[in-house]
Amino acid sequence: MKRFVPILLALPFLALFAWITFRDSAPELSVGFAPRPARSREEVRRPLPSLPDDPRTGDAPQPVPKETATSEPRVAILFGVVTGPDGEPVEGALVYLTAPAAVARMDGPRSATDAEGRFLLTITPGDYDIIAWKSGLLPAVLTDVSSAAGDRRDLGVLELLPGLAIAGRVVDTDGRGIVGASVAGRCTDLHLPDGALPGRVAAGRFAAAASDADGNFRLNGLVPGTLMVFADALAYEMTGEPREVPAGETGVVIELRRLLLLTGRILSDLDGKAISSATVTLEVRTARFTEILFFKDLVSGRFSFDLTGKDLEGEEVELTLMVTALGHAEQSARGLSLEDLRPEKKYVLRLIETVPEEPGTLIGRVLYDTGAPFLGTLTISLPRPGRAAEIFRVRTDKEGRFTLPGVPPGEYPLYTAPHRTEILLDTGNVLLIPSGGEVRTEFTIIRGGDVEISVTGDRGEQIDGAEVSLLDESGEAVMMQPMVDGKTTFLDLAPGEFRFQVSAPGHQAVTLTTRIEKDTTASLHARLPETR
Repeated sequence: MKRFVPILLALPFLALFAWITFRDSAPELSVGFAPRPARSREEVRRPLPSLPDDPRTGDAPQPVPKETATSEPRVAILFGVVTGPDGEPVEGALVYLTAPAAVARMDGPRSATDAEGRFLLTITPGDYDIIAWKSGLLPAVLTDVSSAAGDRRDLGVLELLPGLAIAGRVVDTDGRGIVGASVAGRCTDLHLPDGALPGRVAAGRFAAAASDADGNFRLNGLVPGTLMVFADALAYEMTGEPREVPAGETGVVIELRRLLLLTGRILSDLDGKAISSATVTLEVRTARFTEILFFKDLVSGRFSFDLTGKDLEGEEVELTLMVTALGHAEQSARGLSLEDLRPEKKYVLRLIETVPEEPGTLIGRVLYDTGAPFLGTLTISLPRPGRAAEIFRVRTDKEGRFTLPGVPPGEYPLYTAPHRTEILLDTGNVLLIPSGGEVRTEFTIIRGGDVEISVTGDRGEQIDGAEVSLLDESGEAVMMQPMVDGKTTFLDLAPGEFRFQVSAPGHQAVTLTTRIEKDTTASLHARLPETR
């Protein structure tokens, strides 16, 4: 049995070979339907019908969309020649079609002319406008060109007329040329040239160009008339009012004012990745004002400050850039000036990651200079360089002791405020708070005195709603207390001279002055006359 296995495997291949060899001479079999006439290999492989000659050359086949031999053609062919003002063929002109309502848009099939100015368009039948365009020349336009399926239409000669040009230079306020500025011109007052079509005017009323390395520009292919010319450039303000310039004019100078931009990026010094959680602060200091600007919500670590509208030109300006981010050391750039406000100057600040610091604890005792313990609430101000002072309040016990946790590590001068006042007194102590550590201190404050103040009307009547303000040397109120039943008391004021202002609705304010001595109580009375 094993001897017949190779033969059985070869039988399908032998059958396929026999069918291919004898299929043309084998008789047709009928199985319930009429026999099909046999076709020779030559008939099966005969070439497709030849395509019509290309109208441009007379012999090259013109490609058309795939059609069956019996179906109607579904495209139309448009061809013609583009010439210049001198009648010579124009090579490389762009010929395109568009809907009549969008003459200036290239949203249809297009073709470029060859060395003899010829073009060919294979299009879907319909109504179109045909536009021929070449840089520096006024476009040629054929409007409402109709075509049907199967049309082969010669559009004839499309002549490009000479267009006018505007030339000039884009400069900054110092007269230096600006490279890469975008300059555009738009016709507002048209003078229709002889032989021009309305569509030609529509296609040639706008032109744009970019300035070269010296700021020079040239706008070509413009319809005669008056143009509105405007320019824009990166890092410069766009011209506020477009200028009216007659077409054909040269020597046009467009001046742009440079934007005052301070831009940069914040990166990690460890891996170079962007830090978007940083806060960037810019301090602007001039002889007229000082202003602090903030930039948050950085994208990919990038920030930008625009100072253009602050009229800083010609002033002496000092800029300080500071960056803070959680878990990183502060970084700053000081001594910047207006010359540094250029978009091409990108400031890259790298922040160094810091080891998280544990807050410390301040443990201490406060005594009066008489040795008696200070009882009440103690206000401690811990100023930090470059930041607002951090205010901590803690109540002492009966022995004048206190414990203040959560103090940020650092070195601080220590201030206190007498009970129920916001007047800070320097204790002369400098505290060094370690990370996660404790600091024990004991300091003495001068025992002060009290002031009792009462108020009535000018006829001795009681006044409701009166209040007393403690004034500083400049006359500004640093503390205010309401009066209850026409009385109030300021406790434990440091020895010295104090001024109080007593006021009430419907009455004139009165200022009282007194000197506070240690361990004494001063009494003051104010009579407030009614306002007239």
